[in-house]
Amino acid sequence: MEELRFQEYLESVDEAKYEKIVSTFTAINWENHAEVEENILDTQLEYEEWVGKRREENPTFEFFSSLIDIVSLLLVFIRATRTSDFNLHLAVIEHMMPCYFAYDRTNYARYLPAYWTEMCNLKMTHPLAYEEFQTRGSWTIQRQDKWPFASIACDQGLEETLNRDTKIQGGIRRFTFIRSAVLRWLYAQPERAEIARICEEMCGLERSDRKPKELDKTRIRRVRELVHSVKNTICSMLNPWSSSEDNSYLVNISSGAIAIDKVKDDLLQAYHIGKTNMTQFLKDRINPDGKINLYDTLPKVNLKTFAHNYDTSTKVSSSTISKNSRSLLANLGRST
Repeated sequence: MEELRFQEYLESVDEAKYEKIVSTFTAINWENHAEVEENILDTQLEYEEWVGKRREENPTFEFFSSLIDIVSLLLVFIRATRTSDFNLHLAVIEHMMPCYFAYDRTNYARYLPAYWTEMCNLKMTHPLAYEEFQTRGSWTIQRQDKWPFASIACDQGLEETLNRDTKIQGGIRRFTFIRSAVLRWLYAQPERAEIARICEEMCGLERSDRKPKELDKTRIRRVRELVHSVKNTICSMLNPWSSSEDNSYLVNISSGAIAIDKVKDDLLQAYHIGKTNMTQFLKDRINPDGKINLYDTLPKVNLKTFAHNYDTSTKVSSSTISKNSRSLLANLGRST
């Protein structure tokens, strides 16, 4: 979706600017690195300014741009883990938490602020652990040193190594009902995993210098196919980035339905509503002076979505129905 949005930006600039952008990204002269960096930075700033202006003008553009923002947060979270950047890890979690509050992800909304607060105070409460996390990246696992950007979370590392090597068909269920046998199976788990790993190395089945799977040609080709599939699907419907669309409505790109005012307000203000609730949660339940227990019932926000557009309890005006009909017919006309 970011690619489609950038394509719309390229179509909005004049020919001279377009040629400059294309030449910057396609004919990079690495010998003149400073000039290339300056051109890229100028393009980025102008693009961000254009996006900000369009987000203020067009509700549909704003809503789907917020989707890009959420996906970007997820990618930054993955980057923090892959690079063992503890500060980035905490920073991106702070920006992710409002989403869980806004969309009623109760477990994440309850426990993630507690985790985030504890980690932010780690320097004072556990300075040695904080030093390990900051300087050595000990909050993640990297099984080899040859390839960068390859750290993973500790629990994922256990799943991919120790637990994977000790799995039996069907798991521990139906293995046995004898308590002592189960305990022996658990106690011997590390030894069995080590034996399995050594046997694989002896047989040449395990290569510690294997490059990450994300760099495999088949994986890259598959990702490109998925990107093209998403682009083609969006282009076959209503393009949320198009400047030719009506700027005053929030439109469902698959059905052409126009969101009623309540749905529109909730969808566009979801992040801000979530941030307000998160701030109040931190004040009432995480702050030492808070009056509410962490485990007390967490009220839901129940934001409206496109699924509530034709809720029988919501009165829809005839003008909204007329707008929906016109938008749907226009959408059908574009797809034929």
